[in-house]
Amino acid sequence: MTEHPSDHAPRRMYGGPFLTVRLDHRDTIRSVLAVDGELDVATAPLLVSAMSKVATGGRRHLTVETGGLVFCDVAGARGLLAGQQRLADRGLTMELANVPGTVRRTLDLTGLLNSFRLVPD
Repeated sequence: MTEHPSDHAPRRMYGGPFLTVRLDHRDTIRSVLAVDGELDVATAPLLVSAMSKVATGGRRHLTVETGGLVFCDVAGARGLLAGQQRLADRGLTMELANVPGTVRRTLDLTGLLNSFRLVPD
């Protein structure tokens, strides 16, 4: 884990060769989790873990910035849903921003598209 200075709060990076997750606490209420790479059976646990850290950090809302995802399979979609459920269990809300067409298609084919609030950016 690497910490970087930010105008808002410390930014944390998690990841490996196939998925990078950057967590940025925008203020005392909101966090943004930017994901880049491939979200699949091997990388979904990393995403869920990062989402869980938001749930324990006192923030009330998470935006998952998905514009950098180049691939998402069923396990990745389920990881997003599992992370969202963990947040909801703790009273947090979540939205997906800049969802690429390939990710949107996976969410649609799995029947999960309507499980998420989607925003353009």
